[in-house]
Amino acid sequence: MRRLLPVLVLLCACGASAPPPATHAHFQAIQRHEATIDEAAIPAAGPTCDEACPAIAEACAAAARVCDIAGSVTDRDATARCEAARERCAQLEARPDCECP
Repeated sequence: MRRLLPVLVLLCACGASAPPPATHAHFQAIQRHEATIDEAAIPAAGPTCDEACPAIAEACAAAARVCDIAGSVTDRDATARCEAARERCAQLEARPDCECP
């Protein structure tokens, strides 16, 4: 037991507390950002890069906000939605005819 005590003290001192569980408010915010991604996807596929690039940036910023929320809570669905949002951002950024800043 004496050998375990320093390890336990170290773990307690260095360990951060786990994020809280997700609430309805978290998921409402995630849904708002997902809607922004959906809305931005239309102009992101538009005929000109001048139209597409700002929409891609908006969608990717919304994806980052989804991931910020997911990272602040403990919830598998929130984590999955972050991954899906990142994937959508990457798909939009992969537009071959535009080099957006």
